[in-house]
Amino acid sequence: MPRPTLADAAFSLKAFAAATLALYLAFRLDLPRPYWAFATAYIVARPLSGMTRSKALYRFFGTLVGATAAVVLIPAFVNAPELLNLALALWIAFCLYLSLTQPEPRGYAFRLSGYTAALVGFPCVDAPDQVFQTALARVEEISLGLACACVVGDLALPRHAGPALLSRFDAWLAAGARWTADVLRGREPSAEAQRFALQATGLAELSVHATYDTPELRPAEAATQALYVYGRMLAPVVSGLSDRLRALGAEQAALGPAAGMLAAWLAAGPRGAPAEAIPIRAAIAAARRPGLPLLHAGALARLDETTRLWRACLALRGCMRRGVSPPALRRAAREREARCDHRAAALAAGARFVAIFACGSAFVAVGWKDAATATMMAAMMCAVFVARDDPAAAMARFSLWITAGALAAGPWLFAVAPAIDGFPLLAFSLGVVLLPAGLAVTKRATAGAALAFIFGFGGVMAIQETYAADFAVWLNNVVAVVVGVWTASLIMGLIRSGGSAERDRRLLAAGRADVARIAGGRSTRAPTEVPERMLDRFVAMAPRFAASPAGARTRDDALADLRAGFDALKLRRVRDLLAPPARRAVDLALASLARDRARRPSPALRRRIDFALGRLAAAPESEAALEAAVALDGLRRALWRDAPPARAPLEEAA
Repeated sequence: MPRPTLADAAFSLKAFAAATLALYLAFRLDLPRPYWAFATAYIVARPLSGMTRSKALYRFFGTLVGATAAVVLIPAFVNAPELLNLALALWIAFCLYLSLTQPEPRGYAFRLSGYTAALVGFPCVDAPDQVFQTALARVEEISLGLACACVVGDLALPRHAGPALLSRFDAWLAAGARWTADVLRGREPSAEAQRFALQATGLAELSVHATYDTPELRPAEAATQALYVYGRMLAPVVSGLSDRLRALGAEQAALGPAAGMLAAWLAAGPRGAPAEAIPIRAAIAAARRPGLPLLHAGALARLDETTRLWRACLALRGCMRRGVSPPALRRAAREREARCDHRAAALAAGARFVAIFACGSAFVAVGWKDAATATMMAAMMCAVFVARDDPAAAMARFSLWITAGALAAGPWLFAVAPAIDGFPLLAFSLGVVLLPAGLAVTKRATAGAALAFIFGFGGVMAIQETYAADFAVWLNNVVAVVVGVWTASLIMGLIRSGGSAERDRRLLAAGRADVARIAGGRSTRAPTEVPERMLDRFVAMAPRFAASPAGARTRDDALADLRAGFDALKLRRVRDLLAPPARRAVDLALASLARDRARRPSPALRRRIDFALGRLAAAPESEAALEAAVALDGLRRALWRDAPPARAPLEEAA
């Protein structure tokens, strides 16, 4: 674990201050469950104030809706515990499905709506007349914790998300510039390629959070979205450029000075001037001439695409810095539909329904007194990890630290708490445990474990204004928490196996299906949506690219699919401009690509592509014919990375 910084220490102090303030106010207001306010302040506290504000807002609405659902469901099924368990499991699964179809942080509200109903509803199964009071207390104390977290976060050494977003975008673009420059200089680009892909993760979510504490970024929201799209498009374009430059080898000199000029421009990183693209594109145009070999033409085309993309990225970065968005970008942002995988969301929600219903049914069947607490914890675990690659493994790690926190609460309750007299001493004793845990929250590698420990420690303690600890009650609570979280982990392990490797296989299969959809012209979505979905998947797989040799192969396969998708889209755009014989040959190649969704493309598809290249070579020279030939060559190189150069057959092969 990296050594904590002063910023980490400041965050830990702020989170603890917010939590203790919430606890103190809950005592003064005589609220029934002060530890809810205490835990909430820790849960929503984030190093950036914009992230705290947005999470607090959506947590409030999610809590309100979930508490209302519990008030409706508990009285309706009070005499039928099996039906109540079914109803709550269905409600939670429905909310989790909605959360997976919405971007963050909006999806967070739906997750809260689901498991808040469990947190309020399951403990009230044996006392349905208390459900309204419990729901009201939940909303009040959650609101108190949220308010304290936001006030402390804004007043005490605030760190705004807006500057962090601009810095993250600059670091991302700088990694992209270094990757491209390495490609142009013939260096091995794998490290920078992985860094570029990895740094894209979280940018979309952070851009939403930034609008909550940096108002001047709101007018630039459309420019921010466009920069995220254009920046990710560098991945397939630079990958295609790298492939062609490697194939050219010593013949790169035939491309003229454009590659060197582009490398010099990229050296300035995200602070370069967009106008410098003009002489580079002029040099590329001068290098083009009739009869240029296809490999050279393809390299020049990729150089031109890279130059145009980088110019667009720099211009959009300038819009972000100035807080403006051109009208065309605002219209495009309004027209962009939400992109989500409804099938995957439904499967994930269905798996959680099975886990929650199975836990509740089993605990009710054995007549366990603390079944409600165990089922409540199982439901919370399923909701928290609904979007994880490997939920069973993540839940098991989280469960381990919840268990550690719950057990650590025992010595505090029975050895420390009896000697406490007054709130200052109470705060000091809590700080001894929670301040070090707060330092771990700031690190990505340890944040989940630290939050789990804090949740287990604070939840099982159930801090009240007066000391009333009972060993039997504490032990029952610990057992219920441990059984609930571990049962959910085990059931999810049985339902969903394969982990991140299996998810990568699904994402790659979905990418190949999108390539086939583009080639067949079957997509009913906007022309840019399918490529953007493919880029989203590439970013989703990025954290595992550097993990192992298998991750590197996944990166290469994902980049190949991206290149194939973009080349197929170009073919569909220019096919109407081709001469009839060439257009028919291109259509045959696209139809074969649309049918061929195997991991290893068929020899028949390659023969169709070679045949289309031959028809284009024989067609009258035109800009459309050259673009189609470059796209076909790019498609061939993406699908068969080690294949020999195309030899166009005189007649179509079946």
